[in-house]
Amino acid sequence: MGSYISICNDTADVYMVKTGVHQQALGISLGILGILGAAAGVVSTTVAAGVGTSAAIVQIATLEQDGFKRIDPGCAERFGQYTLSLLRQATCVRVREISPGQYVGVDIVTMQPIASGPTHDSVNRYKISEWRRDPKYVTPFQLG
Repeated sequence: MGSYISICNDTADVYMVKTGVHQQALGISLGILGILGAAAGVVSTTVAAGVGTSAAIVQIATLEQDGFKRIDPGCAERFGQYTLSLLRQATCVRVREISPGQYVGVDIVTMQPIASGPTHDSVNRYKISEWRRDPKYVTPFQLG
């Protein structure tokens, strides 16, 4: 028996999304430094990848390897099967190339708390735009 979470990308940008344990519910800090460390590693990977390789493409490939799912504009992705009404959080990463092959901008939208559906096979739906509007859930970074 379980339920699901659906993340809808109702923006004009591609987002990479991963759900995980709701950090505040456990009393643990968000761990943005871990995400920054991974993103900084991507810059090194980009340099090693060679001339003409897009930093944004390498960043997205790295996120996919780390379990993030790509959600294109106008699309949604279902996550789960979870225990009923389980508190989770979703980390939504927008990767954009600021300067071709050199600088990558990363915006992280942390959707928390979100919960899986309350009944068997139910789905709670969340829209990225609703969380992106509130600055307390958005963390911008520039790498490179």
